[in-house]
Amino acid sequence: MANEEKENDGTLNNLKWEAFCQEYVKPGEWFLNGGHAYSVVYGLDYEKDNDTCRVNASKLLTNTNIMDRIMVFLSEGGLNDATVANRLREILLDDDKNASLKAMDLYYKYIKRFGEKLELSGDISGITINVKKYDKE
Repeated sequence: MANEEKENDGTLNNLKWEAFCQEYVKPGEWFLNGGHAYSVVYGLDYEKDNDTCRVNASKLLTNTNIMDRIMVFLSEGGLNDATVANRLREILLDDDKNASLKAMDLYYKYIKRFGEKLELSGDISGITINVKKYDKE
């Protein structure tokens, strides 16, 4: 059965949802800020209606069709798993210890999102890291 919420080209039939996805991935200061995207699309004052915007954006971001559409936009823009993994690798191997630690933190948050545990090993500018991959529990 065809998905009634999407057109053949993947565009969402709900024009507000489609606009939300486009605003959410728009490059700039508000990139990936759901609350701001919601305020723009639904005509709310982001500062005054911040709680409403954040709560409703959070609800939209749990919609599979919306997340699929956002992932299409991000992939088209070159932001995909391979690109992120390569960039994190570059940062991890950089001499900047703070950037390396932040990259590791982001990486672990990323894999936790998908329910995997990973243990890394290596020496980065005096920082020792051990990594082992575990099966999902």
